[in-house]
Amino acid sequence: MKTLLFIDALHLDTGLEVVVVDDGSTSPIEQTVRTFERRNTQVSLKYVRIPRDQTSCRAKTRNVGAQASSGEWITFLDNGTVIPPTFVTGLRQLLAHESIGAVFHRILGAFVNPDVHPMECISNLTPDTLPEIADSLNNQLLWRDPRQSIGESVYHLSDLPAPWTLGWSGALTVNRGLFNQVGGFDETFSGWGGEDIDLAYRLHSVGCIFVYSSDLYALDLPHPPSDDYATKMENNLRNLNRIHRKNYSFETEFLGCYPTMYLNQLIGRFENLVYESVLPAYSEELFYYLQQKYVQDAQPSVCIGTYDERLIRRLQCSHVFVQKQPSGLPLTKNFPNITFEYRLGRDTPYPDKYFSSIILTDMYRMLGVDILSQIVSELIRISKTVVFIFTEQFESVVRGVDGWPWHTDSVIRNILGTTTASQVKRIEFDDQYSLFVVE
Repeated sequence: MKTLLFIDALHLDTGLEVVVVDDGSTSPIEQTVRTFERRNTQVSLKYVRIPRDQTSCRAKTRNVGAQASSGEWITFLDNGTVIPPTFVTGLRQLLAHESIGAVFHRILGAFVNPDVHPMECISNLTPDTLPEIADSLNNQLLWRDPRQSIGESVYHLSDLPAPWTLGWSGALTVNRGLFNQVGGFDETFSGWGGEDIDLAYRLHSVGCIFVYSSDLYALDLPHPPSDDYATKMENNLRNLNRIHRKNYSFETEFLGCYPTMYLNQLIGRFENLVYESVLPAYSEELFYYLQQKYVQDAQPSVCIGTYDERLIRRLQCSHVFVQKQPSGLPLTKNFPNITFEYRLGRDTPYPDKYFSSIILTDMYRMLGVDILSQIVSELIRISKTVVFIFTEQFESVVRGVDGWPWHTDSVIRNILGTTTASQVKRIEFDDQYSLFVVE
């Protein structure tokens, strides 16, 4: 229980409440806690033991600790995580001057394995030596918090498109009111990973302001992993997919496809993308043809890849999948009878063949092959007919300037051929467009 040793060394100007939750450990934790309690009179300490059973999980343990506490702010620290002597006084100063809902603390050593990596750099660790050691560790890539560069790139993390992706609970401070408002940690998550990202996502959804603090850091003392790496990654992927299927949002649609923090770049890219600048100017004749052929007598239907009111009005689809928050789009007011959904289509909540038709603009050509293949497979699953517009002799600026993908017809044919057993037809229209139709 080195965590308590470092809590004992905290500089405190007022009292501090500490809750230790023992989730069925076989070690004599209670004895250690009682010894600490007799020694430190400034700390109000509670010891809670919960038996280990089939419902045991990290989320449950943290919720039990939160329920046993009473303060306005809750700091979660994993066992074996130590903090510097100035942690509490610095945290109180930060919270007194900011409209903050949660603090993501810099965590050193989160992925260090003592069975593999040398530990000499922390051999003389004490509360007094921790600040100097932490400065040294921060210059070593192995020990450095991978969130630090993005966390320090903005003043408030809420300026990022997906600040919740940085929400690790190994060292996390959160306002009790907000924590209770979103229902705490979701105890249905099992295995390693995901339950903290899920909490941060729900906090973000109710307007919680996050900050990342490098000064108020924690050191995760390395310990042998409880599961092998492959098992941990399998559990993490399952839990990330669970987060998406709780929300079915564009924000969560690519969890597990990319490193979690990269979603800030991905979501930001789509939020700032002006389709009219990177896609061709479509003729009304094309969209009139699409409406007559695939939409008019086939509802419900979907359009993906445009914010152009002229085209949306011409197509008259019942749904439009958008990659910007619908609440911020004038389209939602101008087309009250159309359902605008914040998604791209990789993993959707719809049953098989729910839609009669889905029509995509050339936007799909800028997606990576793996992601596009997954989207194609899902769209074919949920729709009876899927139409991919392919504008001939048009190369988007995203390829010429940014170097992003802009797939040729041969690539598109290959993707369609490998993701569906259905017939793929190619229809030429007006010498400018081809339509790849999957039925």
